[in-house]
Formats: sequence, C-alpha cells, structure tokens
Amino acid sequence: MIGQSPYITIDDFGDTMTTSEFARAYGVVRTRISQLRGQNLLPPTTEGSSPGQAQWDTGEVFRFLAQQRRDENNPALRLSLLRPRAGVTWSCSRGQIITVDTPRDSWSPASGPVSVHATTYTANALITGCTAAVHLLVVLGPHSPLTLEASVRGPERDGSVLELVLSQLHPDRFWADHHNSGPGQRVAVVVPQTWPSEEGLRQPYPRQGPSAFVLDVFRGEGVDAETLARRPLFDVTDVAATLGHQLPWWPQGHLTADIVTAWEPGTEPVTVTVPPYAAQQYDILRWTERAAAGFGDDADDVRSLGRQLWQTRTSGPRDYMSAAQPDAPEGWIKAVRWKLDAVDHDWLARTNMMSGADAVLDSPATPRHIAQSIVSYCGDPAVFSPVLLRLDGLPEQLQQAITDSVDTEPIPAEASWRLFSLQQVLAEAGATTAVKGARWRMRPAPTENRPPARREPDVLFAYDADGNHWAALHPPREVPSELGTAEDILARGVHLWVIPAEQDRTAYLLTTDEGILIPLPAEPRDARNAAYWLTRVALGQPSHYGPAGPLRLDHPLPDLLGHTAATKIAAPIPWSTVVDLATRFKDLRFGT
Repeated sequence: MIGQSPYITIDDFGDTMTTSEFARAYGVVRTRISQLRGQNLLPPTTEGSSPGQAQWDTGEVFRFLAQQRRDENNPALRLSLLRPRAGVTWSCSRGQIITVDTPRDSWSPASGPVSVHATTYTANALITGCTAAVHLLVVLGPHSPLTLEASVRGPERDGSVLELVLSQLHPDRFWADHHNSGPGQRVAVVVPQTWPSEEGLRQPYPRQGPSAFVLDVFRGEGVDAETLARRPLFDVTDVAATLGHQLPWWPQGHLTADIVTAWEPGTEPVTVTVPPYAAQQYDILRWTERAAAGFGDDADDVRSLGRQLWQTRTSGPRDYMSAAQPDAPEGWIKAVRWKLDAVDHDWLARTNMMSGADAVLDSPATPRHIAQSIVSYCGDPAVFSPVLLRLDGLPEQLQQAITDSVDTEPIPAEASWRLFSLQQVLAEAGATTAVKGARWRMRPAPTENRPPARREPDVLFAYDADGNHWAALHPPREVPSELGTAEDILARGVHLWVIPAEQDRTAYLLTTDEGILIPLPAEPRDARNAAYWLTRVALGQPSHYGPAGPLRLDHPLPDLLGHTAATKIAAPIPWSTVVDLATRFKDLRFGT
C-alpha cells in the first residue's frame, strides 16, 4: 500500500519489526524499505538480521519516524512519542497561572488579560529521549476556550494566545530552529472545556468537544486558528491511558484557579457552592440575611432583596448543571459540580425587593460595597444617578431660583449610600470647601414602595480651590405630590430647564408658577430615556421606579432635549411645549 498507513502506535508491534512492519509504520510499500536500506537511509538492523530477514528495534524505528516527521497526520503515532520510558512515572506540576494581555477589540474573542491555568505532566520519553509534556490548559473566567485562538502581540513576537502560553511553558525550546533534524520535544495540549456557539448550542473547541492534540515544540509549530482547525485530534482515552488516569472536563462557566486546582485525579468532582461570577450577589445575600432584623417592618423585603438577586444570578447555571449537561462527554469525567441553595419562590412573591433596596440604600449602616453592588444590579428605586452642576456657569436667574427652591439641611455624621454618592461626585470635582446640605421645598412624598425618608440633604453645595461653586443632586424618580394631576402640572409648570452637567449628563428642572424649581424624574445620561420619563410626567402617568418603555421612533422630544443639551448652555423649554408633544405623539403601546 502506497501512502499514509492507518493510525499506528508502538503498541501495535513487538520489541522488533520486520521489513513489512517497518513499511506499514512508515506508510510505504515493502520494496521502498529495501531501497532505503540499500542506500543506508534507515536505522541499523538488529544483530542476527540477514539480508532476507531484516529486523529493526521498534524503539529505533519510531525514533526514526519522529525524525522523518511521519507523525504529522497521525495522532496515534504522535501520542506514542510521548510514552515514558519503562519504569518512569509522570511528574505533575499543578497550579501555574499564565496571563496573556490581549487588545480590547470588540471583534476579537479575547479582550483584556486572558488567564490560563496549566497542569503539566512531564516524563523522559521512551522514543525520542526528550522530555515529553502533557499540558491541561483551562481558560479561566470570564473568557472561553475560543480565546486561545485569538491573535495577539507578544513581547518578542506575535502569535495566538496559545502560542504565547506555550512559549512561557517552554521558553528554551518552543522557538528553536525549525530545521533542526532532531526528533523534537512533543507536547500534548489538552483543552478540557467546551464553549457555546452564537446560536446558543454547545459546540466544542476546536470544534468537536474538549480537545487533545500534539505539537512539535522543537519545530515551533504554529497554533493559530487555521492550524488548529487542521490539527488531527486523538481520542482522549489514549491520553488518559498514557497518563494513567481519566482527564477532567470543565463545563461552561466562570472558573477560578482555586476551583481548577482543587481537582485531583481519582476524586469526586469539586463541589462549588458559590460560583465565582455570583460572588457579589452572595455577599449581598449573606449581609441581608444578617442585617434584615435591624430594618423593622422592612425586614422581609430586605431579605427578599438578597434572595432575589442570588436567585436571578444563579438560576441559569443551576438549571444548566442539573438538566442541560448532567454528564461529561464520553471519555472524560466531570470535574466540578455546582451545589447552589434554592430559593422559596412563593415567599419571594409575597415580598417587595425594591422596598428592601430602598431601605438598604437609605441606611447609613449599609456597607459601601454592598450598596454599590445593589445599585449596579437593580438600580436605586428612589433616585437616578447623581448630577454635578457648576453653578457659576448657569444664568443668574437660574442660580437664584435654585437657591430659593431649597431649605438648609444639616449633613449627618453618618451618610447613607445616596448621600455618600453626592459627596463622592463633589470630591471628584475637587469641591470640598464649605460643603452645605439642602432639601428641595417641593419633594416626592413617601409611597408604598418607599419607607419614610431619613432626614438627609437632597442637594450638596460646595466650592473648589479656584472658588467655583458646585451643586450635586439626585434626580428623583417621582414628582412631588403637591403638583397634583397632569392638569395641575400643566397649569403650574412654566419652563423645563435643560441644564448640561458634568460627565455628559443633563439635569431637568421644572419652574412652577411660584418660581420654585423642582427636579423632574429623568435619566440624566440619555436624552431618549429622559424624554420617556418626562412624557410620563406630562401625561400624568406614574413615574416611580421601573424600566423605561418605548417611545415612537418619530417622537420629537428626544431630539429637542438632545439638541438643547448639546449647546452646553442651560436653556428653558416651555412646559406647554413638552405637554403638547407628549399628547400629540402618544404611542398606542405607551403606558400599557
């Protein structure tokens, strides 16, 4: 048979090989072996061979095949080149973390630092005489194994993430002379993970499941995406037989070095009760369970807050691990098992997590990191994010109107998260001199979703080192109850002030017929979102906490707000204009 022989391993032969067996291993016809032997291009025969009955040492033949690169498309032969010498056991080095910096490109599968956990087995190879190595590479969260293919710029040369990882594992051999005639150091790379495709289906890496392939690092073989797609894979059971134990499979999920390192061959899967990606929600859960009793009537709502966030964050992985992927792929063993606490859904239905969030964010006893996590995940049910105004840059009549619309309010020694966030934005602007607090004269009254408000300032005033006067405020999520119905607001509203603020934010204040300014519920970071909230106010619809709804694409109010803010000059818009636009362009879906 001419050409590449079927996959063969050293186990297919005895201690010596005949000419026919040599031909089979080499992938040529028997007469070609005789020709090469006559030209002294083959290893020497063993003692006792005759011209008609030539025999070769099997190890010498496989060493020769390695030198001739006959393992290029033969994964079984490549694996044979990793076989340790008799009586030699594998040495295992676990827990090495290699981090590769990748560009933050939206098109790249890698973005930012990619950390890879490497477990390395080494032994003196039987055939090549070199140190053989098997690397189990697990890509740590939040990245997937797909990032190994990404092209990056290394300190000495460019390559894929996998190339740069291997170059750190083999700094003295990986980029050796490609033309060296030696057998080379074979390295098996095992990627015991899978990743979901864009269609949401579970697909493998490089395309067939957890993968194992062998590279010749002496030649510096490339490992870019195109090369990996062509790389012949071999059965993982062969790798397991070579190492002496089954290989672990890590399901999709954010993994940390601690979790991966905790796995030991021959042991049960690592039990994880707190997935790394849910660590913040778990901190909130533990804190709310401990602190709830101190919130009186809001205790159950505070507990509900922590449990709801934990339930929402972990429900997907819990369902996935219990149903979608109960077992490891064939030939692998599951390395990790999620064991997540369940939540009583009926109990959650009887509580109000947003009331709990309101109470927690209003309390000075809430740790800063807990409050910040809550705001990042579910927002603040009472106010929008802070707005910072430089009062010196506003028209004089507007400055005076702001001063006339507030009453002085002492700043308490212990601040809630809301007050602390106002202090933070002032500090970032360097406004830390003569800080004073104030409350709006007309402000939202407590509702069923809000406990009685603590006496804290709504606005902070301060000066910076250059004498500039600053004000920090929270836009509320509700209008003052004194304004009454939409007809009352129309009758009493005069102008909507659109005031450009720092960090590309905008404040929206309504001037009443009494000359009093009222901050209106409006998202300060997005004109279309702000237009939605202002439209609700103009139509007399509830404006308390909730997601922004749809506005008609041809609604002119977002453009009006955006263009006004773009001038960087505070400007008034007649409130009657806002009401007219809200009425004439009301979407039939709006408010349903």
